[in-house]
Amino acid sequence: MKYNLVESKKEYLHLEITGKYSLEQGEKLFEKIHDECVERKIKKLLLDITKKEGVIPTMDRFIFGKLIANLFSTDIKFALIAKKDQINKFSETVAVNRGARFNIFSDKTEAIEWLLK
Repeated sequence: MKYNLVESKKEYLHLEITGKYSLEQGEKLFEKIHDECVERKIKKLLLDITKKEGVIPTMDRFIFGKLIANLFSTDIKFALIAKKDQINKFSETVAVNRGARFNIFSDKTEAIEWLLK
């Protein structure tokens, strides 16, 4: 898996993740994405995972929720776009319960609207 810059706007950074799903690679990518947000002084992140291959297992979703809360906390508002049939909001619940400003969407327009509020 890898991440690519889609666009860098004044309001937010838009990235996408591509490649075959791997928990280990995903954890490293989230750390790199966090570091890039900090370097760019970004306070809002839009991450698209619709081009990622494979389904994220339930336990991995828990791990990602904790990781998002630990890395992004309240410093960076984070909207994630995923395929509708792969969304169950488990990562979101885990992250939000730990203080993160994080939401998962299947629609890019809705994600951007929430991000910019």
